[in-house]
Amino acid sequence: MEAQRSRPDMYGLESLALTQGGYFDRGDAHAHGIGDRLLHHYIRTGRFERVFPGVYRLAIAPLS
Repeated sequence: MEAQRSRPDMYGLESLALTQGGYFDRGDAHAHGIGDRLLHHYIRTGRFERVFPGVYRLAIAPLS
């Protein structure tokens, strides 16, 4: 039996991050189906910013 792949929940992650000032961590990303490879893709393309190791920020979030 083949494991079913779930789609990344970008809306869910971004909604969560916005309730946290635009910040989220690697565990949050993984909980929303966004693995390390996709996470790094979004950092390279400017959608996310790396703040500290394992801590990220939505580029669209207002600076606090």
